[in-house]
Amino acid sequence: MCAKWTKDPKDFTHYAEALLKRIWASAIVKGEQVSFSDPFNFHENQSVLVEGIEFDPTIPSSEQRGLVWKSLLAAAKSGKTKPAEFLNELTRFEEEYKRRPPARYYLLSSVSVKWRPKLAAPAVRGTSTRFYLSAPKGFDQSVVADVIRSTFHHRELPNNYTYARVGIQARGAAEAAERSFDALELFRGSWNLFINLHYSTRLFSGRATPINTILPGPFSTLHDSSGRSVDQRIWYDPGYVEPHSPHDFRNWKEYTKHESWLFARLKRHRYRNHVEEMIRRYSSALDGTDYDVVINKLWSLLERGASAGDKYESIVRRVSFLFADVDFARLHLEHLRRYRNRVIHAAHSSEQRNEAVHQLRRFVQAVLLFHIRNVDKAASISEACEFLDLPTESKVLRRRLRLIERAVRFRTSPR
Repeated sequence: MCAKWTKDPKDFTHYAEALLKRIWASAIVKGEQVSFSDPFNFHENQSVLVEGIEFDPTIPSSEQRGLVWKSLLAAAKSGKTKPAEFLNELTRFEEEYKRRPPARYYLLSSVSVKWRPKLAAPAVRGTSTRFYLSAPKGFDQSVVADVIRSTFHHRELPNNYTYARVGIQARGAAEAAERSFDALELFRGSWNLFINLHYSTRLFSGRATPINTILPGPFSTLHDSSGRSVDQRIWYDPGYVEPHSPHDFRNWKEYTKHESWLFARLKRHRYRNHVEEMIRRYSSALDGTDYDVVINKLWSLLERGASAGDKYESIVRRVSFLFADVDFARLHLEHLRRYRNRVIHAAHSSEQRNEAVHQLRRFVQAVLLFHIRNVDKAASISEACEFLDLPTESKVLRRRLRLIERAVRFRTSPR
């Protein structure tokens, strides 16, 4: 597939031409050297440009900005500065990237889970994940010890989290890290969804705590096939404050049934990417301790699962369709929508945020479960939303069914 300008929500071609004109206006070409007279504006325009491009689906997002940078430099040197010519350069660099031979990488991270011998995770999208009581042998993190100390100065690091090692074949370090984190976040989302489905709310006194029980470790490192650190850097959580008590899976057998059920459906799901993204976002949202921010993230996730760019009325109607008492669900959703709008538009919070965040979490979980179960009943999120747009009254549905059957007979009979 060739790189092209996105058409969602609008055709980006016109904007691309204007952006590229601004970029070329600040370009300074001296032989093989290219620089830009206004670096700040250049980087702003480049960021907008990246968002306006539909890349080859095999190109990970972590590599896209770098490919655009290379393409801009090549186009500036050659003088091929028209939008179509720039896309040709970008497609060429995409093809070069796709031809790179894959290499073995390992992401070494941790999660707030109490280690047990049977702790395991299924293979997902070319990754293999193993869990360890202590750092696996041969994986040297000493070369980044100073970076870790300076990053987490005066913050206690966990000493009882479980180590997670994700193995993957990838065409570069950025791709390896991105896909490994995606896999690990999917497992963590599965764990937290299972746990969160078993309680309605949690009370706390003093400082708010994350709703999730299983949290990511404060930092991760990437290693090559020999265990050596790649480019001596760490990926870390800037919001990390302190370690949490690791979760003990006493009902591990019950969880493994949930895991088998979930991943079997994801494997053959017709809009798998969308559902996996929702699970990761669900888990990430509930890591937060500012519940107003969490509420905004959960509402955004509700929009992702029950909207195709429609107004909020459609979201409320579709989500309430999933509940036996439609009117009661709609009443609660309208309350949550108003609360979220007050937080966003008027910076107004209240003591109700603890109740509101758990109410909204349960609605999001219902939408997630609907899509997970919808494994072969819809080809896309849009088609799934068509189902949620149907009337909720049985009599109306039966009447519509009779009309549709009559229409089918009419359209297929000879005339």
